[in-house]
Amino acid sequence: MALTITVQTLPPVAGANAYVSVAFFKARMDAKLRSYAGKTDDQLIAAITAATEYVDTRFRFVGYRVAAGQSTEWPRQNAYDDRGDRVVGVPDAVMKATCDYAFRALSAELMPDATRDESGQVVKSKTEKVGPLEESVEYATYFASMPEYPAADRLLSSRGLVCSAAIGGFAVHNTARG
Repeated sequence: MALTITVQTLPPVAGANAYVSVAFFKARMDAKLRSYAGKTDDQLIAAITAATEYVDTRFRFVGYRVAAGQSTEWPRQNAYDDRGDRVVGVPDAVMKATCDYAFRALSAELMPDATRDESGQVVKSKTEKVGPLEESVEYATYFASMPEYPAADRLLSSRGLVCSAAIGGFAVHNTARG
């Protein structure tokens, strides 16, 4: 069964599951000299859709979704970048970051489950020593967070597309422009 990809645009496309096409992904990876050789289009589609889901799950973005029922976080309305320019459609930075996350998704899980011990606590680090026997476990004092991928993360945050704070579960949106 072949996988399908529906790229999000403006106006929003119902059921969109990706910010980029396979062709866009290949062009970006070719420009960065990153090899995806041996990967089928279905594998690329799976990676792109996983990356799109990762972007939408990990970040809170400026502005508001254009349509309440749209399947992705972009496009957005009342969204402005770090220069004060209005952002229309799916920003280039979102598309490029999606490609970079998709490349990682070809070889690893973007959102792995946290490591937990028998009690269910999240393990931050664990050290075992064989002789004489010694074991050390450090538990996370916070909820497990999603992994960070600095280069791709920076594409989004450097353009001012990611909200800088969340208060009471609501993102603080920088939408006021003078």
